[in-house]
Amino acid sequence: MQDPTGFLETISILVVEDHPGDLTLIRRMLGHKSLLHCEIIPARDLSSALTQLQYGIDIILLDLNLPDSRGLDTVRRIRDRDLDTPIIVFTGLTEPVTESEVRSTGAQEFLQKGETDPQTLVNAITRHLRQAG
Repeated sequence: MQDPTGFLETISILVVEDHPGDLTLIRRMLGHKSLLHCEIIPARDLSSALTQLQYGIDIILLDLNLPDSRGLDTVRRIRDRDLDTPIIVFTGLTEPVTESEVRSTGAQEFLQKGETDPQTLVNAITRHLRQAG
């Protein structure tokens, strides 16, 4: 029997985030009254994220402001390594970045930290997993 999200298995989410407080917030958001069954795989920098990709990930939640990569180049470098895994940019980046710029680099969606509630995040993840599947 499928669960209400349409997924039978645990979803592996690579969360590329260097700030521990933001990682904790993401964990809470994904656990908040959610029927989404997920395993969060944290990566504090882009190089760690690129290593994790070899193990198979269902979706990537990506900050654009990392110790070893900044801005849209972060998405490009992930996409160079992995052409298929959906990427949701979830950032508090203060530089002006538009959703169309983010999509042009290969990400599926752009969400702003501080402006996204838990249900919006869960909906984005499930939507892009269904589209990828």
